[in-house]
Amino acid sequence: MRILAIHLHNLNSLAGTWQIDFTAPQYAASGIFAITGPTGAGKSTLLDAVCLALFGRTPRLGSITKGSNEIMSRRAGDCFAEVSFATQSGRYRCHWGQHRARRKAGAELQTPRHEMVDVDSGKVLESRSREVVRLVEQVTGMDYERFTRSILLAQGDFAAFLQADADQRAPILEQITGTGIYSRLSMATHERTSEERKKTAVLQEALGSLKLLPPEEEQEIEAAITANTEAATALRLQQEQVEASLQRLARIASLKEQLAASEQALIQLAEQRVQSETDRVRLERGQRAQPLVPQQTALVQLQEQIKSLEQRDTQRGLGLQTLQQTQHQLQQAHGQALTHLGESQATREKEQQRIKEVRALDLQLHEKNKGLQQVAAIMAQLEKERATLRLERQKLHQQLTALQGRKEALHRFFTEHATDALLVEQMAGLRQQLLHLEQKEGERRQLQQNRTNMQQHQQRAAGQQQQMDQAVARAAEVLDSRRQQQHSIQRQREELLGEQPLPQLRRDLAEQEARLQQVQRGNDWAKRLHALQQERDRHQQQGQQLLSNRQQLQEQLQHLEEQLLLRKQLVRQCEENHQLSLRIRSYEEQRGLLQKGEPCPLCGSIDHPWQSVRPPDDDRAVELAQARAGLEQTQVELAQHRETLVVVNRDLEHLGQVQTEHGHQVAELTEQLVPLLSEQHLGTLDTCIPAIAAALETGHQRAEELRTRLAAIDTIDGQLQALAKQIEQAADVHARALQQAQTNQQVVTTTENDLRNVESRLEEAETWLASGREALHQSLHPFAGNDLLARSAQELITALESRLHQWKAQVAQQEQLVQTEGQLVSTLDKQDLQLAHVESQLSNQSREHSALLQQQQLLGQQRCELYGELDPNVEEQRLRSLVQQAEAKELTARNQLAATDKEVHSLNDQQRLDREELAKLRPKQTALSGQLLAEVQAAGFVDMIDFTAALLPLQTLQQLAHKQQQLEQQQVLLTTRQAEQVAALAKEETGIDQIKTQAELQEAKAALHHQVEALLQRIGANRERLAANARLAQDFAQQRRALAEQQREQQRWELLHQLIGSADGKKFRVFAQGLTFEVMVSHANRQLRKMSDRYLLLRDTKEPLNLLVIDNYQAGEIRSTRNLSGGESFLVSLALSLGLSAKASHHVRVDTLFHDEGFGTLDEESLDTALQTLAELQQDGKLIGIISHVPLLRERINLRIQVQPGPDGCSRLVGPGCAQMA
Repeated sequence: MRILAIHLHNLNSLAGTWQIDFTAPQYAASGIFAITGPTGAGKSTLLDAVCLALFGRTPRLGSITKGSNEIMSRRAGDCFAEVSFATQSGRYRCHWGQHRARRKAGAELQTPRHEMVDVDSGKVLESRSREVVRLVEQVTGMDYERFTRSILLAQGDFAAFLQADADQRAPILEQITGTGIYSRLSMATHERTSEERKKTAVLQEALGSLKLLPPEEEQEIEAAITANTEAATALRLQQEQVEASLQRLARIASLKEQLAASEQALIQLAEQRVQSETDRVRLERGQRAQPLVPQQTALVQLQEQIKSLEQRDTQRGLGLQTLQQTQHQLQQAHGQALTHLGESQATREKEQQRIKEVRALDLQLHEKNKGLQQVAAIMAQLEKERATLRLERQKLHQQLTALQGRKEALHRFFTEHATDALLVEQMAGLRQQLLHLEQKEGERRQLQQNRTNMQQHQQRAAGQQQQMDQAVARAAEVLDSRRQQQHSIQRQREELLGEQPLPQLRRDLAEQEARLQQVQRGNDWAKRLHALQQERDRHQQQGQQLLSNRQQLQEQLQHLEEQLLLRKQLVRQCEENHQLSLRIRSYEEQRGLLQKGEPCPLCGSIDHPWQSVRPPDDDRAVELAQARAGLEQTQVELAQHRETLVVVNRDLEHLGQVQTEHGHQVAELTEQLVPLLSEQHLGTLDTCIPAIAAALETGHQRAEELRTRLAAIDTIDGQLQALAKQIEQAADVHARALQQAQTNQQVVTTTENDLRNVESRLEEAETWLASGREALHQSLHPFAGNDLLARSAQELITALESRLHQWKAQVAQQEQLVQTEGQLVSTLDKQDLQLAHVESQLSNQSREHSALLQQQQLLGQQRCELYGELDPNVEEQRLRSLVQQAEAKELTARNQLAATDKEVHSLNDQQRLDREELAKLRPKQTALSGQLLAEVQAAGFVDMIDFTAALLPLQTLQQLAHKQQQLEQQQVLLTTRQAEQVAALAKEETGIDQIKTQAELQEAKAALHHQVEALLQRIGANRERLAANARLAQDFAQQRRALAEQQREQQRWELLHQLIGSADGKKFRVFAQGLTFEVMVSHANRQLRKMSDRYLLLRDTKEPLNLLVIDNYQAGEIRSTRNLSGGESFLVSLALSLGLSAKASHHVRVDTLFHDEGFGTLDEESLDTALQTLAELQQDGKLIGIISHVPLLRERINLRIQVQPGPDGCSRLVGPGCAQMA
């Protein structure tokens, strides 16, 4: 990953919009750059911007949300951070931004925006905050933690890491390398192992509580099922025979009802045929009139056509008169337009000649005005040039005077500072001598400080050794106390157990609870059996009452059925009489056609007694209605009695089912209860309830005693587990205290050796400094050495370099003055020549301007006399417009006149054609009307009115014909259906005497149903017992397999627990941190060899998190990192940080590094070495940025980004690629 650019707006002190482009050529050439500036200027804000744009949070402030934003600049309404970067998959740009409401300072913060864009295509890849962070991790291969360890290196954590002991180093290493997951894995393993142990115990207890049926009992139940199944099959065959007989009786009743319905439908059809006689007459007249409809339609259309032609002829006559008047008016208007057009054309031709003369004079005036303007412009430019040349000439004289004064001042300086010329050759040697002396002074001060620190450290180590010895003694006492407490609790547990092991106690409790459950079931069965016996007695009384009610209902029902047969016979006789009366009435029309003495067409008789006398009305319709009402009343009563009988039968059936079910339940309860009473010695069925109550009370007491003992044992086991954990912790504390005491003793010995070494080096430094000061005094004597020696080395270098720079500046200034003086004299001569040339040109242009002005005035007088102030173009346009208007009026009048003439001729032609058409149509109308009247009379109609009344719409004719056809079809259909129903009824009634009555069949059906249900219930109960036993066996097998699987799973977790599991997570965490620590130390040593050949880091084999150092200058002596000096500690810390970066960026290419830490503890040589090590990373294509306050960095690193604070608290960025955006 390589950072390409940073773009930020209103972040902390960097107010406004700033951009840093890391693709600038300076960064590619150097590879390392510094970010410098005072404290609080905003250097670290640049790194905050990178983290904020990528991950939406910063190392210093955490996540920036809607509720809190401390990174936005004061008095700002919005802010954003944007980073462009490149990976192997492409180039991307991440943008994070937030603003306040209406972008006003002090308003409420809004939700931050976060998005990621493909730089090459401009496509927005993601705009949801969480998804943007996930996508950044995907394309870079680094999450926030890895990014801050591999891209942003914070050296402060490793300084604390070096100074910490083993216990303090573990959480620091966990924070830096992210090994906290191993602690959670270790604790999770411990918790999972405990859960698996509990699961195994639960499965063992559940398996012991399952009880299966004996094989002999299973065989008896299966034999009973087979016998009951065969009996149920035989009963079902009898049920099917009874059901077939009931269905035959139902078909016979249905056929009788259908036959009665057919007879009723025939009577209704006869009535409909009488009522439809009027429709038949309408149909016959409509059919006779239908063939004449086309001729009538043609006559009506012809009459309408003649009427339309007559109306149109009248309208056209009126329109022709109006058009002739309009034609006369248009002829007069056209003559007037021709006269006005001739006058306009004559006026335009007269003015055209004067316009040509005026235009010629206007052209000459324009040329003269143009010449005057050009001459005036040239004169103004020449005047301006003359004034400019005079002003510049005056300035040049002033500059020459000032140059003479400066030359005299330089001459005086060279006379007074002649000795400073020696610094040009001797300054480099003096600087090296002063810097070397200052370096040795720093080493001497550092050695003195180290000696003081070591003396203090030696005293502290001695005090700590005494404290550690006391801590070892206290830890041993605590360990012994815990072990004694453990032995005491174990004795209490053995006393509670007695001679029985814990599993035996648990089995006794399980057996006691199982026996209690059986006795409790027996108690429930006994109570249920007593209740069922009482319920059976009550049901027997109800059954006797229902049988008595059913006998009474059956007698009443038989009487109603006899009445129903008599009522049906009466209704059938009344219907026949009524049908005969209707048939007599249908002969009314034929009776009117009878002639005295002529035979009747129906009976042949010549005597017609009813010809003039109507037969008397009878009351047969009333008798039929009364008979039908009586029949319906009898049917209603019969239906009510049948429903009541069905209810009684249903109650009896239900009561029988309940009694059967109770009988089965009593048998089952007796069958279940008797073995239980015998097994548990609880007496007989009559005396079992008190015995069961006593057994329950005794069992509960025994179970409660066992539970109390087991609860006490479980409490002791918990205490023992807690004590075991405390003993383990106390042992760890004792071991750590003992190890710390031994380590501290080694530290005391090492400190004494280091103290002697530092004192020896301090004496050598004092000797070298004395000789160095003497040599420096001799070198500085020519430059007033006594005064300079009182200053520090850096002040001396600054003072001498200041004098050298001043000397060189004065020499350069003298050379510049001589060169400038020559240039001023040459420029003054040139300006004199230019001034003379400009004044000559100005005189010539003035004379030319006067001549042109006189010519212009003369031409103006001539033009005014000819045309005044009029514009020839405007006048010409006005005359042209007048002629065009006259031509347009004449053309419009001519077109209107022609259109009117054409319209008059067209109306005359149309009127003539319409009159010819009327002359042809009127004879046709007369002939067609006479022909239609003759055909109407021939068809049997009196006149046209009678014909029109007979006409019917075609749809009405079709409906009437369809209605007559339906009546005929219904007559045939009903007659056929009645014959079929009579035949079917006769077939069904054949052999009906051999079948029982419906009541007997229903009773037999109910009895068979009760027997089958009883057998099925017994079969179902037995099958349920077998199924329950099978499920129990299946559960037993599954429980046994689950127990075996659980035991294997527990064994697997027990093995893992032995390897990594612990309650506090320490076991696996220490192991993993040791491996991670060793890899990090290996990476760090590769970087440390580049910076120093003296030290190598080493991991203690006894303590995985102990860090030692090998001193190659002391014959490979191994000692603690606490003895390192400040500069040495920084080099080791830098190596560790680079090592961590190499580890964190494994499988991820890191091309940009930022190191936010000072280099102030390094001497010049070590600083060069560290910078050289960082610069060598450029060979791998890396870009390294260093944030520091060290002044020497400004000299060692030429490429810098300066963060410069301003007076208003806002900073600005200065450096390559830095720019402030608008």
